[in-house]
Formats: sequence, structure tokens, C-alpha cells
Amino acid sequence: MLKQLRIILAISVVALASYSLITGNHRFMDGMMVLLGGLLIVVGIAELKSGRKEVAVLNIAASLFIIFIVLQAFFLN
Repeated sequence: MLKQLRIILAISVVALASYSLITGNHRFMDGMMVLLGGLLIVVGIAELKSGRKEVAVLNIAASLFIIFIVLQAFFLN
């Protein structure tokens, strides 16, 4: 289940990033960052299950930071 979710989130992030890069339209950047945060949470959980606690904590911390920044930018702008 985590592997499928990781693949779906990764494809979504790459697709939105490619669209933004090619067209120059950065309207979906907030959504891409939320998906990236979700991807890092899923990767962190998978790493935690495999026993690599240090990498899992870094992934989860990075995802929480990304989601916090996106929410802050969304509500303040």
C-alpha cells in the first residue's frame, strides 16, 4: 500500500513540477509542495518500518516543515 501511494505521489509531484517548468505557470506550486510533503511522510513511514529510524525522522521533519511553510504562505497571502 505504501509503495503504491509513494509511486502515485511521486508521479503527481513530477507532473506538476514539469508543467510549471515547461509553461512558466506557477499556479499549482502550493499543491505540488503539499504533495511533496505527503510523499516525504510516506517515505518516512516506509523507512521507519524498515528500521532506518534516522532517515525516517529526517523525512518526516522535512515534510512537516514543507507543509507548515505552505500553510503559512497560503493563509498569510
